[in-house]
Amino acid sequence: MSYYDIDSILTDAQKLPCTFELEVPGLGILEGNPGDNIKAGTRIDLPLWLGEMLSIGARLGTSRLVTLDIPSALSERVMNALKADPRTVDLRALAPHFYSLSERVLELFEEEEMIDVLINTFKKRASEIADHAHNPKGALGDGVEFLRGLDETERQLFRVAHDSAKETRIWAGEAKKRSSSSPSRRLETPFEQGWAITFEGPGLVAGRQPLQDLGIWTKWTEADRQNPGAARTLDKLLSWAHTTCEPNLLRRFLRHIAALYVIQEMGVATWQSTPTSLALGAQETHAGEVIKAGLDHSIPCGRNLARFLAKNGYKEPLGISSFDNYHHPEAGGSFQGVMTSLTQYKMIWTDVYDTQHLVAGADLTKPLFVDVGGAQGFDAQRLLDRHPDLPVGVLIVQDLPEVVTTHGKEKLDSRIRKMAHDFFQPQPITGARAYFFHAVPHDWPNDVARMFAEVKKVMTPGYSKLLIYEVVLPAQGATHLMTTLDLALMSCTSGLERTEEAWRALLKEGGFKVTSISRHPMAVEGVIEAEIG
Repeated sequence: MSYYDIDSILTDAQKLPCTFELEVPGLGILEGNPGDNIKAGTRIDLPLWLGEMLSIGARLGTSRLVTLDIPSALSERVMNALKADPRTVDLRALAPHFYSLSERVLELFEEEEMIDVLINTFKKRASEIADHAHNPKGALGDGVEFLRGLDETERQLFRVAHDSAKETRIWAGEAKKRSSSSPSRRLETPFEQGWAITFEGPGLVAGRQPLQDLGIWTKWTEADRQNPGAARTLDKLLSWAHTTCEPNLLRRFLRHIAALYVIQEMGVATWQSTPTSLALGAQETHAGEVIKAGLDHSIPCGRNLARFLAKNGYKEPLGISSFDNYHHPEAGGSFQGVMTSLTQYKMIWTDVYDTQHLVAGADLTKPLFVDVGGAQGFDAQRLLDRHPDLPVGVLIVQDLPEVVTTHGKEKLDSRIRKMAHDFFQPQPITGARAYFFHAVPHDWPNDVARMFAEVKKVMTPGYSKLLIYEVVLPAQGATHLMTTLDLALMSCTSGLERTEEAWRALLKEGGFKVTSISRHPMAVEGVIEAEIG
């Protein structure tokens, strides 16, 4: 990897246990005690690059300053688990760049047995990764957890295997990806593109929903857990329906769904599942609610947007709240489902932002992290997962009373405190280390300044931080996911995504200064860090 390679940089930032062999004057800042000495025998976790640099004296024959130790990600306990069954180990939880870290550590330590274990681990997991990349059963059960536990090297391997299989099917004429972001779309005529956008996609949504309402997707997924990949006849699918359905009606839906490769046609009136169809029947994926959200929200809003703009002089539809619609029982469920699914899909914020930056030097007798408008509390839980030794009460999730009492309560660690709070009202938590907003400001384009003002009143200058995990649109080259989110916000909630320039201007006007913007090449969002200016 090159000096400028992002994976190399992140690997060098991984922490390594280091024991100081000599007393070092004035280096106490590494322990969070600026100006103090570091005593001999002190053990501190240091970034790999720094630990290696401080230990270099030992290799030159001079007095060693520090002694390096094996990081916890490569401890004897982990090695034993990898020997037993490497497929059951969550490598990403150990270290997001596990193999890159291992390679660097093995340059510093002579561990022949570790080399053998790691080679065997990669071989066995690579085989499993290839299977998940090609086989529909990877969307079910343990497959989901296994894929979530892949380190960055393995994720790249999965993408290559998945894309290779997909391109092979396209080349063989077995599939054709229908996506506006696909390079193959450039080869289509204007009519073909228009037809796909206006008829194929909506037809797929309309045809998929009756199978959801009839319970067929759920039954199909349950059956595939017992007998993965089995072909299902029309009669079998009809037998899974909650109520009577005319055979030819179901056949017409299935025919279109198969033509767009959500399922595979195996013969006359016979179909096989795919990872997408299996996800539609798995409650934990929320995929069914995502599709239903198209019928409940994006399609009606998109249909009405052009009329609204024409009627109102083509002005940005900002400040027209539509959140009351999402409390409707029929529409609220799909809205909550798509929000949960989107949150699970996007990169977790602790992989984008260095949370050690927050914890280091923080006063843990006071609140550390206040997740404002935090809904289910996923982001607070992820911070606790990254720092499992945090005490009770320093992590707080705030949202409206009806959200606090109904969403995600069973999934949160008991150390996380949930608090009913309206973010337009005075902020009750004073002097916290960080006030965190995730996917909240983009819903309130005209009121976000008022939202931040309530937080600013209780922030401690020079200590408290405002953290915003939102899309930061580039001046050029925005991805299709970024632009889709922006237009969905426009049509459904009268919100908007902002450019970096817009974020900086907004925060400056509110009396804040941006101290950093953390990005990751695989993340659609970035973490904006600001302090009182």
